[in-house]
Amino acid sequence: MRPEHIQAVINALVAAGKAPSTVRKAHTILHLACEQAIVNGILVKNPVTRIILPRLEQEEIRIFTLEEQKAFIEALPDNTSGRALYFILGTGLRLAELTGLRWSDIHENEFHISQTIRRNRNFDENDPRRTSLQTSSPKTKAGRRTIPLPPKLKEVLAVQRQQQLISRLAAGSKWHDLDLVFTTEVGTPYEGRNLTRTLHRTLRSLGFETMGVHALRHTFATRAVESGIDIRTVSEILGHANISLTLQLYAHSTTQSKRNAMEASEIFL
Repeated sequence: MRPEHIQAVINALVAAGKAPSTVRKAHTILHLACEQAIVNGILVKNPVTRIILPRLEQEEIRIFTLEEQKAFIEALPDNTSGRALYFILGTGLRLAELTGLRWSDIHENEFHISQTIRRNRNFDENDPRRTSLQTSSPKTKAGRRTIPLPPKLKEVLAVQRQQQLISRLAAGSKWHDLDLVFTTEVGTPYEGRNLTRTLHRTLRSLGFETMGVHALRHTFATRAVESGIDIRTVSEILGHANISLTLQLYAHSTTQSKRNAMEASEIFL
């Protein structure tokens, strides 16, 4: 296996229109395979090391305009999915953080992020399940954080608790007592696919462009910056390790904010 042959394969994938992220994933798998071949004595050096890869462009996530956001909130269903989507829009939580949020993490005027729940691929050959839910602590120190609770979010949580108690009584012995805030009708973690279905259904009802759940986090950050909240505070609420990441990923200027800036600068003309 020669480097030029590998480069030719990479070039062919790019020419075929494969996304840069897909090409890079293929490169990573091949790189790991060659590293193992070195350990096994099949190769002397890794021929994948010096391969030129396509540039990975930062994909810009769509956000709501202020008018769209208001319409979206009005259209959200009065159920666990609707309240969960509203809570992400009002806090900027990651999906895994919302899924792992417990009642014991919530206090009078704030809540703590101390665990996450996400569905991961199952690599256990003896387990017939392709994926499984895994509970863990946030990956970074910045991810373990405290976020204030404004009145509207308190109201949402109060409704969620009341409705969950009704579900718990209905489920009886089938209820899973995991202390989770957003759950299914039997107390199991409320997963992203459930939220995505509700999100897409609500967007279609409004005639809006399809977006992912993560776009709500993106919208929260943008609204926070537009409201004049300093970027360090926004970064800490989002759980970023540094401010530069917050600026790079989330603090995009909207058309309205650009218009406001241009109008403000007009006095100097």
